[in-house]
Amino acid sequence: MNRYVLAVYGVGHFGKTLLWASSGLTFAFFLTEIVGIGALLMGELLALSLLFNAVCDIAVGRWLQSRATDLRSAGVAHAIGALVAAAAFIAFAHTHHLAPEYRVGFVTVTLLLFRLGYSAFDVPQNAMLSFATGNDAMRGTITAVRYVAAGVATIVVALFLSRWIAIGDQSERGDAYVGLAIVVGIVALFTAVATAITVKPVASERAKIVMQQVEPVYQFLPILVSIAIFSGVLQVFTKLQPYFVAFGTTGSFAIEQFIATAAIGQIVSQPLWRELTRRLPLATVYSIGAGSLVVAGCIFTLLAPRGGLGLLGTALFFGASSSGALMAIWSLMASVAAAPGANVTTMFGKFTFVSKSAQALGVLAVGAILQGGAYAEAAGSGQIALWMGLAAMLAGVGCFLASLILRRTHRRSRILSEARGK
Repeated sequence: MNRYVLAVYGVGHFGKTLLWASSGLTFAFFLTEIVGIGALLMGELLALSLLFNAVCDIAVGRWLQSRATDLRSAGVAHAIGALVAAAAFIAFAHTHHLAPEYRVGFVTVTLLLFRLGYSAFDVPQNAMLSFATGNDAMRGTITAVRYVAAGVATIVVALFLSRWIAIGDQSERGDAYVGLAIVVGIVALFTAVATAITVKPVASERAKIVMQQVEPVYQFLPILVSIAIFSGVLQVFTKLQPYFVAFGTTGSFAIEQFIATAAIGQIVSQPLWRELTRRLPLATVYSIGAGSLVVAGCIFTLLAPRGGLGLLGTALFFGASSSGALMAIWSLMASVAAAPGANVTTMFGKFTFVSKSAQALGVLAVGAILQGGAYAEAAGSGQIALWMGLAAMLAGVGCFLASLILRRTHRRSRILSEARGK
């Protein structure tokens, strides 16, 4: 694959992930600990915004189906979305400066604007996976680059998060969050514009390469089930991370490094996952990643309350296993969207619609968990670790079962293709 395309895509995905990771890792904590919104209401607000985001993904995907047809047009579309999302994030970060009676309304408006902008940012950038690739090996390579960039962005956010949580004064903590929003917004917009300007206005690679025949219907439904399980169940793990870091670990070393270590595991494991995609079918790689995630969840449940180096090793393995499963899901999705006759932006819109709808349900679960437990106390922090471990195990089991279905449909697709050839 052209290294230029890989570099441009990686830079753009870094900026997008910086924005997404900032929202995913900090929104819940910001609303409950700084804005002063109850945990249950927080979950409802974030769930509402994610459902809105999901609907927007469908609408944006359909609107772009005749407008974002190659790398350049997709790049321009995602730069416009970056502008809206960045501005909304910066506005959202100022919520604590308002009088308490206005905060819920302001949060609702800014969250919806952020989700709208992010849909316009996200869908065309995801479609680039199919525009820039022509076979499973190429998809594995560019998806590996995607997760290296995402891992670096997550480390940046994690380093901020550990220091932000440690700030004792609420006013200073709020001001620091405004600073984060401004920096992240600028970087996200800059990388999106740079991608739109530098990417070459050429037809997609899939138009130049003879594609292997696939059956989109047989493949697409199990992939939707996969992303629903992964996004919904593992959302519990992701959203509880800041609370676990703040209240559930022992030892400052573990507190500062947990999330960053998981991101490092994501980065360093990508060469392995990329090599596996070259040697094995994507569905088989997916099974390996999902099985590893089950093991990671079990280990986390046992070692999390103890903290220390054992916890960091667990975080490293969790980052590697979860990113492997997700990399396979995204590569499979890019393969189906690139099939002859498929509309790339519409299919990715449906894919992210399912993902974010599942995330909304996961956020509601997080709100219920936090509402029902004294998470700032020792007993509550132990409960958080248990919920996180269970979420990882359940996500791994569900994804493993979905991978078995995908392996079966892959064999069915190959048999049908061979039959047509005869």
